[in-house]
Amino acid sequence: MDERVLKDFQKGIELDDLIIQGEEKEEGRISRQWYLPVFLKWRGKKKRIFILSVYFGKKPYYKPWVELFGLTGPFKLEGKKFSFFDSGVEEKVLDKISSYQSAGERIFIEYSQDEETRYGLSRGFPAVVTKLGYKLFEKGYTWFKDWYFPEGFNEGGEKLQAEKPVDEEHRVKHMSIIEDELEVFLEGEKTEEDESKINARERSERIKSSLEYYNQT
Repeated sequence: MDERVLKDFQKGIELDDLIIQGEEKEEGRISRQWYLPVFLKWRGKKKRIFILSVYFGKKPYYKPWVELFGLTGPFKLEGKKFSFFDSGVEEKVLDKISSYQSAGERIFIEYSQDEETRYGLSRGFPAVVTKLGYKLFEKGYTWFKDWYFPEGFNEGGEKLQAEKPVDEEHRVKHMSIIEDELEVFLEGEKTEEDESKINARERSERIKSSLEYYNQT
């Protein structure tokens, strides 16, 4: 994890006429961990959209990780509606964080405000075919874990964990697991299809096609 990630958020990340910007960072509960409240700013108004927690690790024992928690649902600034999930803001933030994470590093994202992801995980969909999981997969994360049971005050609520593979051997292993999960999911009961399941099946087919292409090269 490049330590510039905090500086980038504090400096401000521009997106059209919006600014995604962190303010005063605070020391975390463990050494080399920091909390940074991040705001969406528009026309002089602002709203906190999440808290960024970054742990820079301790070589060779502990790898760095990033967590986004306290994510807000849809809100308004000066009458205009904004959201983190399903927006360019989400894409910009995930791109920025992913660009600074290396092999074996993890990201945790609370998903309680992401209705489609929460619904899919609660129905037992593979994490990689949920809306949030698929976005992380596209950015190079190949191993997933759903922390679906809130762990209490310190650990926060439901979150999706994603990890970049340590090396090519692990990437191939993760892809094999994903392939198996997709096969079970796509062969499952097709009655009572709703929009979330249809979307998940479409993502499954796209992932399956990409895996088939990779296996042929």
